Amino acid sequence: MTFSRDIKYTVRTAVALTLLFSLLNMSGGCSLLRGSVHGVAQPPERTGRVLEDLYTRAQFFRSITLSGRLKLTVKGHDLASVKIRSWLLSTRSRRYMRIRGFAPFGITVFDFLSRGDNAYIYLPRAGKVLEGSRFFTSYGSIDVKDGVKVMESLLNPWAPANSLVLQQVACSKGNGGVVCLMGNFLSEPFIFEYLRDNLAPSRFYSADCDVSFSQGLKTIPVYPRQIRFRFYRAAVSGTLTISRVAVVDLSPKSPLFDQSPFLKWKRR
Repeated sequence: MTFSRDIKYTVRTAVALTLLFSLLNMSGGCSLLRGSVHGVAQPPERTGRVLEDLYTRAQFFRSITLSGRLKLTVKGHDLASVKIRSWLLSTRSRRYMRIRGFAPFGITVFDFLSRGDNAYIYLPRAGKVLEGSRFFTSYGSIDVKDGVKVMESLLNPWAPANSLVLQQVACSKGNGGVVCLMGNFLSEPFIFEYLRDNLAPSRFYSADCDVSFSQGLKTIPVYPRQIRFRFYRAAVSGTLTISRVAVVDLSPKSPLFDQSPFLKWKRR
């Protein structure tokens, strides 16, 4: 998946967003959503066994829809904020993800779909569809499966307990209120911090990136209300402010995850 330089603002914004959701560098709306919504459902009771509880929570949030606003700074340049809507479904064998970005008046800036090995980005202003099985970023080339695992860890911050081998480690001095775990993420050691009292995500970081989570979403208090991030090598930083998240019953057969519209747009 490469990005042509002749596409100006639209591509620049979409690439930066893809970079963010990969922790590197939608034409269906609500009407496409099928299944019941459980927006005020709360995670299961904790057992006191940290890794088991994190895994249970990862499964609880494996099928969600999310709305919010994203502000990005790329190499010192502030990009216009973008409203986003996203849908995530994680199954035993693959992950399905749809992310749509909107400018003012509901105009679609980009439409991203990933299912299995392939990903698609539709850029309506440029009239282009980018399709491929790998992301080419400031961090090198990674396959879509790994890239989407990283995206999933932002939309479902407990997902590392499901996809990584984690080991509980001692936290840095003065961090008695958090539980710290270590695991390799894209061949790089990461520390994952969760609040001790409710296992809400607190901070994910490595030598090259730092992601912090602010709590307080009204409907599901353990879910982050805001995500702040900085990726040093890619010179990308910003804030994702979440307005709504709901636990939903999505299906791999949902029109949300159908690649046919992307292939149709590509043939135009």
